[in-house]
Amino acid sequence: PTATALSPKQPQNVRMRSLDRCVTTQELQQGFSASVGKRWSISSGSGKQQVPAGSPRLEDLAVKHKVQWMDSLVQELWPKLSEYVVDLVHHTIQPAITSRLPPFLKGKVQFQEVALGAKPLEFGPLSIAGDIADGVDLRLGVRWHSELRASLRALGILARVQNLVVEGELSVVFYPTMSRPPFFGGLQIYFVNPPTVDIDFGGMIRLPSGLKPAVRHAIGDILAKFLVLPHRIAVDLDPTDSIDIADHKCSEPIGVLRLTVLRANGLPAGDLSFFGPGTSDPYVIATLGSVSFTSPFVYKSLNPVWGSDGAGVSADFPVHSASQCVHFHVYDRDTYSSDDLLGQAMMVSLCQLCSGSVELQLKDHKGNPNAGTLTVSGRFIRLTKEPLTGGGPTEASAYVSAKVRQVTGLPPSSKFPFRMHVDIAGKEGVTHPSHGLPVRHVGEPLQKVVRNLAANGKSASEIATLLELNLVQVNLILSRSTHDVAMSESVKSVQKLRAATNPYFEEIVQLLIPDPTEAKDGLRVRFRLVDKTGATLGEAKVALSEVLETDDLTLSGTLQLEPIGADMIGSISLRFLSSL
Repeated sequence: PTATALSPKQPQNVRMRSLDRCVTTQELQQGFSASVGKRWSISSGSGKQQVPAGSPRLEDLAVKHKVQWMDSLVQELWPKLSEYVVDLVHHTIQPAITSRLPPFLKGKVQFQEVALGAKPLEFGPLSIAGDIADGVDLRLGVRWHSELRASLRALGILARVQNLVVEGELSVVFYPTMSRPPFFGGLQIYFVNPPTVDIDFGGMIRLPSGLKPAVRHAIGDILAKFLVLPHRIAVDLDPTDSIDIADHKCSEPIGVLRLTVLRANGLPAGDLSFFGPGTSDPYVIATLGSVSFTSPFVYKSLNPVWGSDGAGVSADFPVHSASQCVHFHVYDRDTYSSDDLLGQAMMVSLCQLCSGSVELQLKDHKGNPNAGTLTVSGRFIRLTKEPLTGGGPTEASAYVSAKVRQVTGLPPSSKFPFRMHVDIAGKEGVTHPSHGLPVRHVGEPLQKVVRNLAANGKSASEIATLLELNLVQVNLILSRSTHDVAMSESVKSVQKLRAATNPYFEEIVQLLIPDPTEAKDGLRVRFRLVDKTGATLGEAKVALSEVLETDDLTLSGTLQLEPIGADMIGSISLRFLSSL
């Protein structure tokens, strides 16, 4: 299959979050100067108006108090939220815990009972950040000091979870502004930085090694997949504008952080020895938002150096907000047990990392600054439509965003939900599971309209088209079979049919890749549709050379997935990394 069905997308005059409005190129070179966020801009009919430093800041208008009305709302919704979280524990968190356990514990840990208690989430303080051009960014503190009671059995040992604590700062973004109600085109909700998660196990029983961190990390991973940048919950408030729900859920980054891990000094010994001093096999995990990088481990060293000749090892992270921070964890690699935490440096700002080589003080798991140091460096790279020259062969030089909106024409027997795998140049991204469009509820007033149209000679299919209903629903109404059970069953059957034949994804997969202009054989983007069982139903390939030929480096339209013959609706956008 070729990309002949894709067409160039017209340039959009819509700018998602950008640092251009508040910092100069020189400031970026200095590593996100302290002036980031100290100036803000407002949009008007004639364009963007810069407010000089020293003027009243948007941040100064912050409302610093508890948001009691939201606390009351959550209190009312808590019984329903509890049901959702309990289901999440059994079907999502438990498999995630299993995947993180050491080999001897896999398949041997299971939750037996879960109760969240009566203490709901608490919110506050509320403030207004100046990070969004043409929009409003509300920052909302979130705390859940839960009364969670759960029991899980591991290797025959019954462990009880007594408390779960989750704390973080939530962004509620209204973007972009409009001159008509509802005055904003969309709503986005996300954590700029991962919230902290802590969990306590009760009793005096010694738990299997690796169980507590596996549970804590599994909960953090679930939050990251849905609510930590670049992921977010989004609502499209204006279906008529050029920004769709996928754009709101995963916007284009403002740039890329190229992070280099250089060396560590004075690390604690994780492996004790009877024949000499203790040592460690250290490696580093760096996390920005929901994206992580794991360095190679260095064999038996308390002063490890990474890379050939001490040049370090590098990784690229998409940056979606100037407020994002990087978290560093240094672990000791163990073969037969869970890896031990040697030290950590949390909430390291982009400004600090981009100021040159920086030595970070590592703290142990209790917060004591006695775990040695870690030396890293960072460089901010902006996105542009012009290719970067002189990039290394292993360094990313381009950014691809592959939007997957929906797939049509699948057979009714298809096993849903589906996932779309997107890969290019050895890099792969995967969407969340697909969903079907919900079936419209048919109340008594609308049922009367259906019967009146039928009395005036309209056929069932005409009524269904006119009122945007399903034919099954219309036939049930006309047959006077409007019993709740019958209607409920019809709705379920329609929802299953939609989920199987016309799955929606509304998601953007973002990949950092080598320079496509220098690839000898050309690079191709491959879309691969996978069903619930993991079987591949169909795939399509698009040459990036076709994207390069467009004015805005964007193709949008329909691709045919072969051999199943279904159509995928989406787009491909390309940007280049340009070092400042």
